[in-house]
Amino acid sequence: MQPPLELENLLPFDIKYRVHDKNTSTSATEFLRKGGLFPIHTVQLDHLLLLNIALQDTGWYLPLGFWIETLTGHLIVSFKPSHFMIINTDNPSEFPADDKIIVPDQHDRTLELRLNYV
Repeated sequence: MQPPLELENLLPFDIKYRVHDKNTSTSATEFLRKGGLFPIHTVQLDHLLLLNIALQDTGWYLPLGFWIETLTGHLIVSFKPSHFMIINTDNPSEFPADDKIIVPDQHDRTLELRLNYV
């Protein structure tokens, strides 16, 4: 049976995601490896669905002098969980689906990740 929703992780690192159904107040949380695809059978596409992600292995190493120099010559940037974004809506005119996920770092700078719907 075809799931109503599938998430594919095209990021270069693993993620932990949470899909929340506002109509039923239920959530599903799963771990998804980079390049992985996960079918979600527990949602209905006539409901308002929200998504947030937490990047795993989030220590990005940036080159020396890029932002702040550390003793090792690299800056480690770690990210907080993303804000909840609308990925499906029961009322598109009032709550349109978002086209990106906002992920703040430890200094509250934001990384914008695009969402691709097919």
